[in-house]
Amino acid sequence: MPEYLTFSEVRERWNCGEVELKKLVLGRQLVASYFFSSEVAKVVKRFRSEEHGGTTIWIPELVQREELKDNSDLPPHKLVWVNGFQYLVYPWKTGPITGWFSFLSPLRDFREDVGGECYWYSPKSKPSGLSMEEVISGGALMLSEVERYERLQDGGGSSATPSAHMAKNSACEAPAAVPVPSAPAPAKPVPVVSKSAAQRQEERWQACIDAGLTMPIDTYTHLPRGVGRVAKALKITRQALGQDLNAHRERLFGK
Repeated sequence: MPEYLTFSEVRERWNCGEVELKKLVLGRQLVASYFFSSEVAKVVKRFRSEEHGGTTIWIPELVQREELKDNSDLPPHKLVWVNGFQYLVYPWKTGPITGWFSFLSPLRDFREDVGGECYWYSPKSKPSGLSMEEVISGGALMLSEVERYERLQDGGGSSATPSAHMAKNSACEAPAAVPVPSAPAPAKPVPVVSKSAAQRQEERWQACIDAGLTMPIDTYTHLPRGVGRVAKALKITRQALGQDLNAHRERLFGK
């Protein structure tokens, strides 16, 4: 029996679409894996309680300056070699079905307080890590992860069949016939303005990513340089763009 399934194999097993799987992975209901054979940076946890009210920030571990042979003012990351499948933990969600993956660990549920290693993958050619598309096309789901999700959907039983799983999994099941009511229920007012604003903010966030900007993964870091250039291309003011970007990242990363 294989140790992992590709996303194509999971789609066939569950009879669901790619979009549904992307949502499950970005929502951390499924933890994807990816095969690495490269150098990655160890990460350590830092607390900035005075500056950010106790927010925990993951940052790469740096080589101490006294360990350097030159006089570089910017110490390089401490690199280690990984070879094999790693879980892609803490995805950076940039939209409903888009995101980046730069943190990996041999542990599915990595937590520093229980030990284990966590790494940061951010080569010069791919500063944001792996894209959602790269994970779908070249990544995998460990068989234990697939079976774990099926058990959860089937009420925690010891085994689960794809048919039983699909019957209960609202994210991937095929549309069922809906009974037609004898009298139409009164429609609820749709907040068109709010929805339109959210869509606009997401599109402008994506425009910054498309322009090559490295967007923040929190609600307090300064917006990257180049926002003004994107605003000019969109024919809006930098202030208007900044307001939309801040509103969008509040939805992504706010707690």
